Parts: sequence; C-alpha cells; structure tokens
Amino acid sequence: MKKNLNVDAMILDLRNVQEDASAGVINGKFTLNAASQITAGQVLVVNGKLTIAPDAAEVLQQYSGIVVNGKIYCPQSLSALVSTCCTLNGKLVVYPDDAVILPGRSAKLDNTFLLRAQNRVYWNERLFLAVEPKLDTAALAAKGCRFSTPKAILCESLAAALAPLFPDSTELVIVQDGTAVVDDDLELTASALRRYGSRLHVLGDVTIPAESADLLARVESLHVTGEVQLPEELEDAFYAIPDLECGKVVHEAPLPPETPFMDDEKPDPDTVTLSGFQLTL
Repeated sequence: MKKNLNVDAMILDLRNVQEDASAGVINGKFTLNAASQITAGQVLVVNGKLTIAPDAAEVLQQYSGIVVNGKIYCPQSLSALVSTCCTLNGKLVVYPDDAVILPGRSAKLDNTFLLRAQNRVYWNERLFLAVEPKLDTAALAAKGCRFSTPKAILCESLAAALAPLFPDSTELVIVQDGTAVVDDDLELTASALRRYGSRLHVLGDVTIPAESADLLARVESLHVTGEVQLPEELEDAFYAIPDLECGKVVHEAPLPPETPFMDDEKPDPDTVTLSGFQLTL
C-alpha cells in the first residue's frame, strides 16, 4: 500500500526512497545508538540535530535512508559510513570516539565540573573556558581528565597546569586572572561593568552607546574577537583603554536629519488631515 510522507523542511532529497518505505520524522534533537529501536528499511528524517554514538554502525545500516536538515554529530570511526548513509543539508561535526560530548556553545571548567569529572576525554565543538583561579588543577589532572576542542581560554595562573590536558591542535588563549570572558555580544553599560568588572574578553561584538562615554575610562582591559561599534566622538576615549585588542571598529550611522518644511509647504495650523481628507477648524 502506498504511504504518504509529510515533511516540514526547506530541502528534502528522497530520490532513492521506494514508495513502500515507512518514514520517521523528528523535529529537534535525536540520538542513534546500539539500543535504538527502529523498523528495518525505514527512512529517518531529522529536522534539527542528529547525534550518532560510536556503537551505532549496525543501526545506521538498517535504514533505507537518513535525511538531516541541520547538523550531524558523528564519531570519527563512523564518519565514512555516515557520509554514505546520510543525506545532509547542513553541517557534519566529527568528535573523538571515546569522548564525552559536552553540549552548548562552550564548556566551563570549574570546581563544579571537577565534582563529576572522570578518567575520560571531554569534547566540545567550539570552546573550553577555564578562567576561575580557584580551580583545583591538581585534582583535575589526578582524575585523568583530557579535553578535545578547537580552542581553549585559560587564565594565567591555570595555564601551565591545564595546557598538557589539551592536544597540540587546540588553540590556547591566555588571559590575565580576573578577566571576565563574555561568550556573547556585549553592550558597554554600567550594569555590564557591575556584572563583569573592568577586564573584559568578549567573544562577539561590542556596542558602546554615546551615553556610556564616562564608562570607557573605567575599562582596564578589553579584548574583542568581533567588531566594535561606537560613535565617532568616542573614538579617542576608546583607544585610550590601557589594554586594548579588537577587530574592526565601525561608527554608528547618524540618524538622518529631519527635512524642514518649505514656507509654501507648512501645514495650515487650523487644518487637520485625516486619512487624506482635510478638515478646516
């Protein structure tokens, strides 16, 4: 019997699917491992994120096809098989087979992480942060923790102890103790300085509004990976920050001036226009 497949997706390639194939559609996050219960010959469509465990090889091969509109997290050992079995409209991210996946934009190493740490490799797709000087690095190393990630930001007092726990391929960025790392865009306001302090490392863009002119003198250190937007009149004060490193600096576009009425275009003070009709008072 013919089966209908209804999919809410921008791009869907089902050229190799037979009419008698059943389909499962997942909107959001889905994980495949050896314990996953599937129907052989089924088509899997994931609109979101598909995470594949290292033990999922047999499960993958039971599907007639897998279509992912989003992102696939795949262990290194299965990357070739995934490329064969899956049609991907998005990004393939490969992680070490033996790693614990830490989700999120970044993973934070602190004493709370230390409580659950084990003799494992921990992986984050983007970034590890270790900027709390109170972290017990000796205890972390004693547990046998290792970390895999493209980039790690470490405070100076932790750098020597933590650097050996990352592979040589990881970019290590060292910041001074007491520097707040902001993993987002930032608007320089009084509340932002109260929250983060005067030493800032921003992994995004920074906006400095005109009303924050007096705050620039309070900033001791500012490192920005993105661009900085500020009014042109604040440029001198901005470049006077003692420890400054940033990408592109752009100026706020001024608001267009109001166009004055010509004498013969001034509205009659005794006339009101309502939806194109003039009412004389």
